[in-house]
Amino acid sequence: MVIIPCHTTHARLKEIQEKSPFPILNMVEVVINHLREEKTKQIGILATDGTINEKTYKDVGSTNFIIPEKNRQEKIMNTIYRIKAGERIKNKDFKILTNTFRKKGINTLLLACTELSIYLKEFSNLGFKICDPLRIVARHLVGMNVKQIR
Repeated sequence: MVIIPCHTTHARLKEIQEKSPFPILNMVEVVINHLREEKTKQIGILATDGTINEKTYKDVGSTNFIIPEKNRQEKIMNTIYRIKAGERIKNKDFKILTNTFRKKGINTLLLACTELSIYLKEFSNLGFKICDPLRIVARHLVGMNVKQIR
């Protein structure tokens, strides 16, 4: 089994799976199933432009994914690029990225970019419930029967 931790790549997962000789775990489905179990109603999504534009995470049942406004999305994307470049992000930057979600009354955030998961603690310190797909997938894999993995 192959696990692709990149959310943006999951927009093309069907095409990739068709060309892969190995089964690929659909991380987005695992996360959405987790959110259903948690009965999460609204979740602010922090992700790349590709993940947002491709609607990789779509509203499902009673879970609504709230995307940032265009100017806020530009700041999120800029922060992701800064992380990729090795820059250490400051707490004030996280507050700037999340303040519009707070103003909308959203108290749960989805870190839908692998780079953002590095800052799980910093996001958690802002008073939001954090949904970290990397941890959700890791727990899912641990819970799988070993025979399923082979």
